[in-house]
Amino acid sequence: MENRKHCLITGGSRGIGAATAYRFAQAGYKGTFFYRSDDESAQYTKQRIQKITGSRQILRRGNHGFP
Repeated sequence: MENRKHCLITGGSRGIGAATAYRFAQAGYKGTFFYRSDDESAQYTKQRIQKITGSRQILRRGNHGFP
């Protein structure tokens, strides 16, 4: 079995979350990042990371904070 690194990031569509997702991808992590509502920014971030690092990223939309 292959040992792969994976990270989960909340708020990953823009700002600090997007920068964090990018840095983990540069370090070789596969990423899943969650975002609340900004579909356009999330898709942009995902495509940017995949283009630059070749790392597969997974998006999950939803509010994962406190109700």
